Amino acid sequence: MAIVLSKGSAALTLPDGLYWSDEHNWQPVVQSAEYSLTGALIVESAIKLAGRPITLTADEDRAWMPRSDLDTLYAWASSTPVAMTLIYHGRTASVIFRHNDPPAIQARPLWETWPPAGTDWLIATIKLMEL
Repeated sequence: MAIVLSKGSAALTLPDGLYWSDEHNWQPVVQSAEYSLTGALIVESAIKLAGRPITLTADEDRAWMPRSDLDTLYAWASSTPVAMTLIYHGRTASVIFRHNDPPAIQARPLWETWPPAGTDWLIATIKLMEL
């Protein structure tokens, strides 16, 4: 199955080897607990309606991206935040870039080349947030 990120009518197919590194680090329940002036414990719980982080991560040995695709992602991330659609191995989510946890996109070259070219391969991390 493919990983596709689309913004409006533009779609970018991402490497299949990107993995959702924080998929199981998020809990949908938020809770606070504090004591009242009488000493009673007051516990409040609710279900989070949005905000699940989706961090797509590449490794040294898989999921490299061409610089041209990273340039597209950087352009998308540098514009006014608009909901995008992420299809991750059959699962669909409405997402935005996670600018509250910078950097939203981080990349480094697999090999150092000069001058940089659109065909250079990079190892990237893409931070998104589900709406």
